[in-house]
Amino acid sequence: MFDLNASVRAWTDDLRSQGAFRAEDVVELETHLREEIDGLVKVGLSEEEAFLVAERRVGMPGMLAREFARKKGGTPWRGLAVEPQTEGDRKSLRRELLIVTLLALGATGLAQLPHLFGATFFGREAPIV
Repeated sequence: MFDLNASVRAWTDDLRSQGAFRAEDVVELETHLREEIDGLVKVGLSEEEAFLVAERRVGMPGMLAREFARKKGGTPWRGLAVEPQTEGDRKSLRRELLIVTLLALGATGLAQLPHLFGATFFGREAPIV
């Protein structure tokens, strides 16, 4: 069974976790969300449907935080150092680190190719790195 108050609470908790909003900003956004939900329920949507539509209309917390920081001149990176990473984020970072490491090793190997074939530069033998 859908719990509207729990869903709104989760949405506002997500807003707070973004680190870009003051308490009064969160209250104002929650008010907008609830007004949108009320209007949608009055035209015949269920609470769950109304919440989903209102959430899209008012905005998802991450998008709202970026937009708020841009318009208010805040720092969009505020709070990012302490945001928890998901397992998907960790896997992505590990994959990127592996790719960078492999590219660095490949570049090092390519730099050694002339030396392996006895090539000299400017009349001297290439230094071994």
